[in-house]
Amino acid sequence: MKYYLLLLTLFISLTGFTQNKLSKLEKAKQIIKKELKETMNDYASYSPVSYGKVDSLFTSVADDESCMNSYLRAMKDKENAGLDKIDGLPDVSEKIKEMKKNEHLYKDGAILNWEIYQSSREIFYLFLKNFHPTFIGWKLIHKYRTKNTYNATILIEQEFRFNKEMTALTEIKDINK
Repeated sequence: MKYYLLLLTLFISLTGFTQNKLSKLEKAKQIIKKELKETMNDYASYSPVSYGKVDSLFTSVADDESCMNSYLRAMKDKENAGLDKIDGLPDVSEKIKEMKKNEHLYKDGAILNWEIYQSSREIFYLFLKNFHPTFIGWKLIHKYRTKNTYNATILIEQEFRFNKEMTALTEIKDINK
């Protein structure tokens, strides 16, 4: 009898524990619903279409201010070197060597501008090489229908971003197709 009582107690406690623990998707749905209730003009017209999977969210190179500043600097130096018509950030180190052999053919400062650009380019690529993404939370793509200000039903697709603890939204991004 004691054995059955122990099993019953264990079963009840485990069942209660799992019911209180929501999946990441369920947490995301609750947070999204709360946000839309507070921000939509006509929440009554809200109709979920689909929820993507909850996925990890990491920082990107575009989030790294130092890396982006080095990229902008390299682009500016590329323009100053007269290379603004060329796509990307090409390596011009071999061309600089050729230019130095015939330095008299170039305007004053032309080779220096190319060297400055090449240096800025190398600094940017060092930032890229040393960049390590950091986990910053979770993301989920949600598609839903709602009415716009003209009372027409529209389809909206947004990426919802959540904090690490999955307790709050940090950002909502429209997905344009």
